[in-house]
Amino acid sequence: MIFFKAFLLSFAILWRYLLVLPLLLILLVVFGVVSFVVSALLGLFAPFLSLVFAMAFGVASGVVAVMAGLRVGLQSYHVRPRNSYAGLIVPAVGYGMFEALLVLFMIAATIAVLIAATPLDVDQLLAMSGPTDTDVLTNFYEYNAGLAVAVSVAAGGLIAALRSALMVPLAGAAIGQDPDGRSHTPFYGFGQGFGALFPLVLISQLGVFLSVPFVIWIAGPLGIWESIAATQAETAGTLLEGREAYMPYAWDAGLLTAMYLALALYFFSLQCAGAVLIYLREIEGSPKKAAVRTQTVADETQSEQTDMMALMRSRMPTKHDQ
Repeated sequence: MIFFKAFLLSFAILWRYLLVLPLLLILLVVFGVVSFVVSALLGLFAPFLSLVFAMAFGVASGVVAVMAGLRVGLQSYHVRPRNSYAGLIVPAVGYGMFEALLVLFMIAATIAVLIAATPLDVDQLLAMSGPTDTDVLTNFYEYNAGLAVAVSVAAGGLIAALRSALMVPLAGAAIGQDPDGRSHTPFYGFGQGFGALFPLVLISQLGVFLSVPFVIWIAGPLGIWESIAATQAETAGTLLEGREAYMPYAWDAGLLTAMYLALALYFFSLQCAGAVLIYLREIEGSPKKAAVRTQTVADETQSEQTDMMALMRSRMPTKHDQ
């Protein structure tokens, strides 16, 4: 039931997501600058730790995007956040580091399985190496594509399973509150609703991954590639430099970017919708949790009524006005 409800809720999250997108982009830019500075400073003393932090910050940027979707989704059900959007940074880095370390472990385990399963000896494996570090993996895929694809799919499934297990804790971190009303406890609710969340996360991650080729494909029927070709033909005889060289393509590029962002945000919204429904189910799971939710809604209703009465009083004529 939650699986199907998530598809309906995802659209409600999407339009709210689009409203906070400018703020989210600013937050991610600041986050990226800070992560670059921290990783660069760590690289002077501990290169490996710098690599781990850089990967953690990279994963954390995606975690921030998911937490923003969870936040607006819970707010649509009158669950009031206890933190600001800036307050998402610290838990995002923490969960990002945890996820990054496990992903690094999964990648290392995948490579180990590929090497252990191959009948090639050490000399043959070394012969696969090339100018870049990825040549050995590329050549192995060509040598035993079936095994390589199977192991890679398994690793991708494990990464999706990890994100599925983290979705409810991320929902709590997004609003700074656990389902029982306490301040957010790290990893509280880990694994809850896994059966419903795992297929949603799989669809979401595949959807984000396939958004680029889909936009490239749909641009043909929409005539975008024809427009780009026509613009290229028109500007072929002109000498444009710097920004002016890209300005004729601004409309088409903006349209392609908007299409990709809309698709990617929708798939982010889909996994967020599932986690929101699980989180709400946990709130309703006990009288204490339900009381917290009821009080939250009652507080918001009282606040709205107070604001409305104040507005009406401000518009009523006073004796001085008469």
